[in-house]
Amino acid sequence: MEFLGLKIFAWVGILIFILLVFQFLTGKRILKVGFKYHRYNGILILGIGFLKGLFGILIYLL
Repeated sequence: MEFLGLKIFAWVGILIFILLVFQFLTGKRILKVGFKYHRYNGILILGIGFLKGLFGILIYLL
């Protein structure tokens, strides 16, 4: 499945990269947001990363 010329798998990878950059910047206090958002972002990264890895394994096996 594609969206704007890229596969959804690639878009999810771009999303994870953006979330990781946000996590780094909030962790280094370059962007000053509350710890609550830093924590929720980390949980979101773990969840999306797990699903992306699972889909990658399924694509490889099927």
